Amino acid sequence: MPGTFTFSYLNPADRQADPTARPCWSCSTAATWPPRSRRRWRTPAPGYRVRDLWTGEETETTGALGATVGRHAATVLRGWPASVTAAPRTSLTVELPDPVPPSRPLTATVRFTNAGSTPITGAHLQLTAPPEWQFDSATEASAPTVNPGTTGETAVTLHPISTATQPFEMPATVTYTTNAGARTLAVSAESPLLPAPNPPYSNGLLAVDDASDGSAGDRGDWLSPYLSC
Repeated sequence: MPGTFTFSYLNPADRQADPTARPCWSCSTAATWPPRSRRRWRTPAPGYRVRDLWTGEETETTGALGATVGRHAATVLRGWPASVTAAPRTSLTVELPDPVPPSRPLTATVRFTNAGSTPITGAHLQLTAPPEWQFDSATEASAPTVNPGTTGETAVTLHPISTATQPFEMPATVTYTTNAGARTLAVSAESPLLPAPNPPYSNGLLAVDDASDGSAGDRGDWLSPYLSC
């Protein structure tokens, strides 16, 4: 088909990624997945049909692409200029600190984007607290209408019930209605915990801190005469 292009994205990380924007889990695979706008398409058109080659789902967009790519997974989309009616393409992202401090509160920013040419109605967001964490704010949010090309955004805060010991994983689901019927979009916002600092080295008799500062019993000072020979 003239004007048809295939776009693929591989996520080799240990957490999900959203290649359309800065990921909620800020993983090292963060990248802009072209095309983000119509000028990146070789065949300019008012709209494009997009098919997910893994699931067969078809949506429409005015130019931007979006997908949630699972850990160690890949997504392949095929797009072509078309004016046929289909559900608008959407994306759901959750921005988190990376890594997450295990003993301090954090703020997560949730964004839901309508990249299509028709409005979305009745959008309802539901968040689920990760194990060892508790919400300080509402876990649900609603938007009567999300117009084409716009993004709904909300921020939530959480705190650890005690010092967290597991990687942060927060499920997020949005249900909404399009011109093609009801839809559901779900992601899992994931981020590793900030590692605890290494304890001072001890041989059971004397603690040492590996610094060459002249302190008695310091391993750095023990080694320095030999290293300078």
